Amino acid sequence: MERSGESKTMKKGKKRAMEVRDEVTSESSTKMEKKTSDSETGTVEQGHHQKKRQVGTPSFLSYYQGGTYKRSPETMKTLANIERRRQRKPPNPGSIRTLHDNTSHGYGWLLPGWLGEERVMDHGRIYRYYYDPSGRLYRSQDEVLIAWEQTGLIVLDK
Repeated sequence: MERSGESKTMKKGKKRAMEVRDEVTSESSTKMEKKTSDSETGTVEQGHHQKKRQVGTPSFLSYYQGGTYKRSPETMKTLANIERRRQRKPPNPGSIRTLHDNTSHGYGWLLPGWLGEERVMDHGRIYRYYYDPSGRLYRSQDEVLIAWEQTGLIVLDK
């Protein structure tokens, strides 16, 4: 039964996020140890042991193509600015972070160089954030549109 206010796109996003979580988290049938990886802190946890690994930028997932894709130069510059400005907080265990640019399904409204981030929590809640090319964080689509209006990029009817 469909929950009120939940669109097909959100369902597809949740389904894909669950698939990605299943790929990231696996259980060893012999040792029954949980192995998880976290792209933000660069640690790999296996049981109670932690190993450091090289930190890279999170891959862009293309839901409609089912894989990763090549990033534009504007996207790469924005990613570098985000990583430079980011204040590290401990990630929630079991959460998944995906980044999208204007070529991703559902994010075609973004201007080149702008990024959308989805953080899918283990209980299914999706938090969406947006970044401008300088790496500044916006907490909603409305904030992005207001920023564009204030800079003269668009005109909003009221």
